[in-house]
Amino acid sequence: MEKLLETLISSGELIHKGAEANIYLVNYFGEKYVMKIRFRKKYRDPSIDKVIIRGRTFREAYVLRLAEKIGIPSPKLIYASLRDGALIMSYISGSLLKDLLLRRILKRSEKKRVFEAIGRYIAILHNNGVTHGDLTTSNILISRDKSLFFIDYGLANLTASYEDKSVDIEMFERVLISTHTDEASELFNWFLNGYVDYVDDPDEILRRYEVIKRSGRYYV
Repeated sequence: MEKLLETLISSGELIHKGAEANIYLVNYFGEKYVMKIRFRKKYRDPSIDKVIIRGRTFREAYVLRLAEKIGIPSPKLIYASLRDGALIMSYISGSLLKDLLLRRILKRSEKKRVFEAIGRYIAILHNNGVTHGDLTTSNILISRDKSLFFIDYGLANLTASYEDKSVDIEMFERVLISTHTDEASELFNWFLNGYVDYVDDPDEILRRYEVIKRSGRYYV
C-alpha cells in the first residue's frame, strides 16, 4: 500500500466498517476527507480478489467523475488507487436520510422536495446509462443546508438496460416499504413524480418495473 494511504489510515478515524470496505474520516493538510478502502477477502483466490477490487474501485471512481460532470450531487473524487482499492473523496457534513426519516425530523414539504429531487437525479443518472445499484435511504446524505447527496456507488452498473433501471426503482420501493413502512407509499410516489418527468422512455421502464414487482423475482 502507498505510504500516503498508510499514513492517512493510521491517523484517521474509522467511521464505518462494511462488508467489502472500510470508511475513514481523514485529515490532510488541515482539510477533512473521506477515504474508502476495499479489503481483500481471505476466502477468495488472491488473483480473483485483485480483479474484483480493481474493477469495483474503477467503477465507483468512474461514476463519481460522471456524477460531477452531469450534475448529480455526490462527494467529489479527489484520488483513486485501483491497485490498493482506495478512494479519497470530499467530506460532506450531514445526516443520512434514513435517520432523518426515522427520527421524524423532516417536515412533509421537505420530504416531498427531497424525494422528487431523488427521482429527478436518478432519472438523469439512468439517462446516462448508469444505475446506482444500491439506492437506499442509507446511501443518501442530507447536508446541514438540506441539500441531498448520493453516496456509495460501489454496486453501480455502467451499462444499464431498461431492466436494470426498473430494478433500481423496484429495489428503492422495497427499501421504503421495509424501513419507512407507514409513509412508504407517499415517499415513493413523490420519487416517481420526479423520475417520470426527467427519465427517457418512462413508459417502458415502468412497464418492466411492474413486471418485476408482480413476479417477485428479485425478492430474497
